Amino acid sequence: MVNWFRFRYRLQKVLRNKDRLERSYLKAIRQAEKKPKHPYEADELWAEFFSEKAFYDDEINSLVTGHLCEMASQLMLPVPEHEEKGMWQEAEHRHNRWVLSVKGAAELRAAIRKEQRESREQFVIWASLLTGIIGALTGLISILIR
Repeated sequence: MVNWFRFRYRLQKVLRNKDRLERSYLKAIRQAEKKPKHPYEADELWAEFFSEKAFYDDEINSLVTGHLCEMASQLMLPVPEHEEKGMWQEAEHRHNRWVLSVKGAAELRAAIRKEQRESREQFVIWASLLTGIIGALTGLISILIR
């Protein structure tokens, strides 16, 4: 549970920074389109924006990959091998960093959900059994007391 909060905090931090970047660049691009200093200023700003935005996207993908792999590890589920076709992709702007592809993340999420569902079902079975026993004992005790 602590890991989930840590993941959400880090993800929100990156998303907030990405949003700030987007707002500042869009403001500068609008100004460059209205009063350009040179003919290609707006185009250069767009190129810079997409380049810097890609770093944030890589960081988001890296955080999600780490979180999913950590959850799979805690549930003792296998993480897709790097050799499996279409499961991993190299980060766009960070070389030698591999992240789960869309397909890989979807399959790992599905496996995690399935395992969590099975775990919850076991808990529900035991909890309902325990509740039934406690109810029966309570009824038996109340009958014996009278």
